[in-house]
Amino acid sequence: MRISRPILDTLRAAQARHADGDLAGALDLCEQVLSRAPAHPTANLMAGLLLVEAERYALALPHLRTAVAHHFEDVELREALAGTLVQLGEPAQAMVHLRAVVSAQPENANARFNLGRALIDVHNFEEAERVCSSFSLAYPGDPEGFNHLGLARLGLGDAIGAEQCFRTAIQLHDKEPAFHTNLAVAQAEQVEHTQNIGAQK
Repeated sequence: MRISRPILDTLRAAQARHADGDLAGALDLCEQVLSRAPAHPTANLMAGLLLVEAERYALALPHLRTAVAHHFEDVELREALAGTLVQLGEPAQAMVHLRAVVSAQPENANARFNLGRALIDVHNFEEAERVCSSFSLAYPGDPEGFNHLGLARLGLGDAIGAEQCFRTAIQLHDKEPAFHTNLAVAQAEQVEHTQNIGAQK
């Protein structure tokens, strides 16, 4: 697609505004381009990434889809789309892109973390446990990594292993209420399991 000079100038101005910290101004300029050329790949790419930065994920999604359709081999763009899908509660769609990103960039911690999260959300706990375990081994100081590993193990019925993960997460960051809640759930499941065994005797 040939870029006309006015559009190119407008997109450059949007980049400059963003560099100056004017996110709203940069978005406005992108919208000006899209009002004239709704399918413009570069304008959709910029608008999508700017809206993700603004945490306006629902508005970012169609722009990122359009951009990915034009730049399907762009791993960073597919990661941005996947992260947006995760935020919007669409883990199954996100996994298609996250698997591709992790395959192309095994060292990409953010993509691996989001893949584990998405796998938990679709209840694929076995694969989630493998992905989250490898993440926690690589990043032992990340409390969210241990929390997700705990959730995966809880989903597999390993309440004891889950408890260990949640305790590690709390040691790393004891101010997060979700970690304490998850620990309580793991402990309650162990008590229930013990009671069920006792009732069967």
